[in-house]
Amino acid sequence: MLATSGNTIMPLDYVRALTHAVAPGAKWLSCEPVTTFNAEYGFAQKRLPVYKVQLDAPGHLAVYVDPTDAAVAAVAVPMVSTPAVVVVPMLIVP
Repeated sequence: MLATSGNTIMPLDYVRALTHAVAPGAKWLSCEPVTTFNAEYGFAQKRLPVYKVQLDAPGHLAVYVDPTDAAVAAVAVPMVSTPAVVVVPMLIVP
């Protein structure tokens, strides 16, 4: 619920708003739940479950959103020169 208006926000709409804050204007390619740690989203982030939102942005940015507190848990940016991925832990709380 928005504190300013009292209107109810659907979780998916909130996830869209958070990903827009990370990559304005980017379109969603996919949104999927992540329930286990993996090579891209590892134990260092310490938040599960999260939603991985793959964006049509330069580098095909992936934003991991924690549905518990609506925080951006991490942003993954595939590196161009190698198959590695850089994961940047973040915490964006409204």
